[in-house]
Amino acid sequence: MRFDYFGTGDSGGESNEASLEQWLGDIDTACEELINRSGATSVVLVGLRLGASLAFQAAARRSDLAGLVLWEPIVNSADYVAALKRLHTETIARFFVAPTDRVLGANPTEMLGFPLGETMLTEIEQIDLGQLRAPRGRPVMVIDNGEIPGLADVSGRANYANIARSLLKDVVWYRITETGFRVRQALSQRQPVREDSAEAKTKAHLRGIVERGVALIFIHSEGSTGQAQVHAALGDEIERLKVASKIQEVVIPQSDHLFTLMARQQLVNQTLAEWTQTHWSAVPAPV
Repeated sequence: MRFDYFGTGDSGGESNEASLEQWLGDIDTACEELINRSGATSVVLVGLRLGASLAFQAAARRSDLAGLVLWEPIVNSADYVAALKRLHTETIARFFVAPTDRVLGANPTEMLGFPLGETMLTEIEQIDLGQLRAPRGRPVMVIDNGEIPGLADVSGRANYANIARSLLKDVVWYRITETGFRVRQALSQRQPVREDSAEAKTKAHLRGIVERGVALIFIHSEGSTGQAQVHAALGDEIERLKVASKIQEVVIPQSDHLFTLMARQQLVNQTLAEWTQTHWSAVPAPV
């Protein structure tokens, strides 16, 4: 059985209301549900990273445990929090437009696009598996591949070598790709568009979608090459449809598709809510 903790995935609650103690209770609830449904008399807990640490703690309070599988468990909480901060900083460095509120304080309220409540942060910082005993008489498998980002450098500071590699691999490459699109578009404008060309087919496909009454919205991260690529592929067709109010195009400032800070997530949600309210009544009834 795989389940979502309180405040995550499809489970109820808000992320900033969650706590590790509550998640330990979720593990107990999941075990009881599995036993009731399957008729089993014992369970094996399998956890990854923070989930592995929780599984280890949960094992100490269960008498029906048959075994443990711990994949890269968090042993030292200070190292883990520092690694998250470093990864957060490095990922933001890849944004096309850097957020003005990108600096993490001593007590961050969000991490990698997810809210982080004060209770949760305090509980994570108190994790110390060295103070716990492994369950006696039960097999325990520990998987450690040594490749989890941040374990080698847990200072909490950005690894600028990684940032440079990311910029070269992603940003620079995307810029080259964008330039290629622009060159191809400029060259294609000098020649009549063939009816069987990919550009003509793409434009026709877009028109067909709009003519069927489908409402469309394009959402881009500020500075993203994706917007340029969309315009390069669709040419003046997208502008014509925008003028005719057939489609909408929105740019979210200081954001990125990898993850977006909470303030920009709220802007995305607000944009989608307003767009849905505007176009909901225009959506054709199912046939």
